[in-house]
Amino acid sequence: MNWFKRILKRSINMNFSRYNLQFIIKLCVVILLVFSNVSISAQEKYSVTGKVKIENGSIDNTFLTIYKNANKLETKTIPNNGKFNYEMDFGHDYIFEFYKEGFVTKRVSVSTFVPEDVLSRDSQFPPFKFAIDLFPAYEGLDLSIFDQPMAMIMYDKELDNFEYDTEYDAQIREAIEKAKAEARRRAAELEAQRLAKEQAYKAAIQKGDINFRGKKYDEAKMAYNEALAVKAEEQYPKSQITKIDELLAEQQQQAEEAARLAAEQKALDEKYAAIIALADSQFESGDYTSAKTSYSDALELKAEEEYPESQITKIGELLAEQQRQAEEVARLAAEQKALDEKYAAIISLADSQFKTKEYTSAKTSYADALALKLEEEYPKLQIAKIDEILAEQQRQAEEAARLAAEKKALDEKYASL
Repeated sequence: MNWFKRILKRSINMNFSRYNLQFIIKLCVVILLVFSNVSISAQEKYSVTGKVKIENGSIDNTFLTIYKNANKLETKTIPNNGKFNYEMDFGHDYIFEFYKEGFVTKRVSVSTFVPEDVLSRDSQFPPFKFAIDLFPAYEGLDLSIFDQPMAMIMYDKELDNFEYDTEYDAQIREAIEKAKAEARRRAAELEAQRLAKEQAYKAAIQKGDINFRGKKYDEAKMAYNEALAVKAEEQYPKSQITKIDELLAEQQQQAEEAARLAAEQKALDEKYAAIIALADSQFESGDYTSAKTSYSDALELKAEEEYPESQITKIGELLAEQQRQAEEVARLAAEQKALDEKYAAIISLADSQFKTKEYTSAKTSYADALALKLEEEYPKLQIAKIDEILAEQQRQAEEAARLAAEKKALDEKYASL
């Protein structure tokens, strides 16, 4: 029953405000267990228990390292609920070191030295409970006070229980409170700086986003770089800059491709124009076959162009007309040839008849020839010549007939005489 007396004695002699409702409830549970005749086996170890709280942070990656007589025993990870407990052997000095990266490391000293007569009489002591709060280790703070334990826990003969070393507590408390006050002040400064940085960061991000949506990528990239200058660890502006670099590279590639296509188009246009100029020249000079070939070459370069196609159609019509005219000329030439041959044959016949003095037949043949070629003078001249000859023959015949008649009359008169 001595351990229960120790609890009551400790509660009476300490400032009650240091205990919360949870401790009172646990005390009542212990009393109920005692009065319920629940037996508690003797213990040969002393235990501490408590909870770690992280100011402005999570409990993740918080560690407890335990030293025994200045020798490191083990390092434990504080669970998510922040609670810890540890059993110690009597007669040793322990250091409980609470660590989290970026936060102030705090230490608590526990001495388990208890007089032998006390331990032989009763070695059962209630667990000692304490709380640890770790605050950020702000840059510029003097944290040397925390190189030594925050508190010392040891056996108190008057209480016959473990208690804080009040003299040590009185010596160090002012320094600890000063360090905490300085930490709060520094925290306020850093929070103001953080808010200013946050504002500057958000303004830069907003500016970048507006320019990005407006496809003003150079301005957007500058704004995102401004944001990174404020918060170098942020991923969003980095990803946006990467995205902009990809878009700018794509734009550059598209510009180069457009320039290449424009150069190709220019070369194509110039070649097309030169071929069209040649084709037009050939067309104007009447060299339709060559012009058609040139227009076809131009059409191979620009299949969608209507002008060369219309010119080829026009050339087709002109060549067809030329063909028709050529055929007509050939037909007329053949007819003319046949006419000439027939005319020549008739003239030959007429000349032959003229030579044999078959003037009437010759005149008829010359008339037939003239019927074939009205413009010919030769048959006309021959007909005129024949007419003169026939007229002379008629005159001579008439003269001969007159002379014959006169002779006949003379002969008859002569005979009658």
